[in-house]
Amino acid sequence: MALKVALIFLIVSLLAVSTLGADNVGTKTASGKTAVPVAPIKGPAPAPVKVTAPAPLNVPTPVPVKVPAPAAPVKVPAPAAPVKVPAPAPVKVPSPVPVKAPAPAPLTYPAACPALCVDRCKAHSRPKICKRACETCCKRCKCVPLGTSGNYETCGKCYFEEKTHGGARKCP
Repeated sequence: MALKVALIFLIVSLLAVSTLGADNVGTKTASGKTAVPVAPIKGPAPAPVKVTAPAPLNVPTPVPVKVPAPAAPVKVPAPAAPVKVPAPAPVKVPSPVPVKAPAPAPLTYPAACPALCVDRCKAHSRPKICKRACETCCKRCKCVPLGTSGNYETCGKCYFEEKTHGGARKCP
């Protein structure tokens, strides 16, 4: 009991000294009083505590387990003669019959020209003029190249060689 009281007193005195600190010596507090350092009060020295070592534990030694001896080896009978498996007969797969794509409906060019020329001239800077020239070339040559420009070789010389009065190419 005396040991506990001495330890508590020691802890409280250490806290008091550490909270005041050395930089508070001779400084004024908020109330105007000068703080004076408090010297720690020495109490009785704590008595040494004797700790006894725990007694060694007696652990029983493990009992060895005996494994039974293996029985006589089992003999597997060998096959009398190797079994021959006949090779499978080659299977002939019939070649697929080529499927023909349905033929596109035949175009009647005077009637199909407006629709073909709309697709040809949709990216042109002046689509109305392009469409008018394209329809004229379509009726004469019975062909309109694919795409919005170029591809003249798909319609042959007729579409490519049409010229205006000034000598420029007429068909877009």
